[in-house]
Amino acid sequence: MSHTVRDGRERGGRRGGAAAVVLVAGVLAGCGAGVADAGETPDLVLTSPDLDDAGTLPAWATGVYGTTCAGDNRSPALAWDGVPDGTRSFVVTFTDPAHPSYVHWVVTGIDPSATGLDSADDGMVDGGIVGDSFRGTGSYGGPCVEGNQYVYTVYALDEEISGTARTTLGDVLVQMDGHILDQAELEVLRAAS
Repeated sequence: MSHTVRDGRERGGRRGGAAAVVLVAGVLAGCGAGVADAGETPDLVLTSPDLDDAGTLPAWATGVYGTTCAGDNRSPALAWDGVPDGTRSFVVTFTDPAHPSYVHWVVTGIDPSATGLDSADDGMVDGGIVGDSFRGTGSYGGPCVEGNQYVYTVYALDEEISGTARTTLGDVLVQMDGHILDQAELEVLRAAS
């Protein structure tokens, strides 16, 4: 069963509490450009077939951090729908709002025809460029803190945005400024041990 969270702009509740998302708002507001004017667009929706009804990731999606967490560090499959007209690329991020310095995943250069990302060992997905995370250059870090809420976000952009293995969340936020047609969040929990 897939777990769905609709467009973050409609929900409104997550933005105020998440420092990484607050950073997005600050960067976009600071430049005065904000979200690109897209007119009437469908609502972008992000889902994952790998989540249970409570939004919990499977145990294999847990990161590997010594004896604290010993999953497979595999990213879940993600799917999106309701892509706005004029989308020229996607960016996907995975963040920990309670611990904003722990950016778990940044993926740029996702083709505009993509409808999602397949599950992948160490988050090394086909069809995108994995950037910098708290684990280092070109890496993915699965969740570890039990009961903590994590957020996957997909951004539909009106410009081709592609980074490198060294691209950070901060870098991509600057690149996306004024080019976000729509975005959707998927809140997830780490599986209990």
